[in-house]
Amino acid sequence: MDFSVKDFNVRLRTITLLEAGIAMVICLFLAGYIYDFIGFANDEFFSIIFDLCIMGFSFAIACIGTRGFTKDVNEVFEFGNAFKIVALAIINFLFCNILVNLCTSACLVFTIASPSFLMAAGPGFTDPLTLFLGFIVAVFIAPIAEELLFRGVIFNRLKIIKGAPFAIFVSSIIFGSLHFYGGAPLLHVMTATVFGMLMCVFYMK
Repeated sequence: MDFSVKDFNVRLRTITLLEAGIAMVICLFLAGYIYDFIGFANDEFFSIIFDLCIMGFSFAIACIGTRGFTKDVNEVFEFGNAFKIVALAIINFLFCNILVNLCTSACLVFTIASPSFLMAAGPGFTDPLTLFLGFIVAVFIAPIAEELLFRGVIFNRLKIIKGAPFAIFVSSIIFGSLHFYGGAPLLHVMTATVFGMLMCVFYMK
């Protein structure tokens, strides 16, 4: 990381993939230690701790002595940008539904497998606390941490090394593969990968 760079977005681009990887490992161990120390057994709570550690690394280290972050945040809420974000969310939602229907139809027509091949057995999220923590992670914490890490650091570094198309594809594959969870893990991976690609395009714009 080049601390001589004062622009926030430019400094993010100076973070190497090795530094990002080391930071993720440190954050993982730190989150695990805090999680065990508190003794609050809830997977969503661990996600909150881990994402906060990632954000702490990004803000406490990458933001020191920089300028431009506040301007970036304000621009998100401008009408044109807010409209694009909503449009991306709608596109991803439609893609998800189309993908589910195509996979289900293919299974029924070719009888290659039950549509449940997309599913993974797991407990339902009926606990109100788990639902609340999951909402906090999905809506507020994870988006910030993921954008800083995957678009701000990984995408930027890969774009410098191999160009934008390669960076969009690889960073989105990595982003999508980390979403292998829930009731339909393969579906999550595919939709998250497409969403990652859309967010890369929006990030560049």
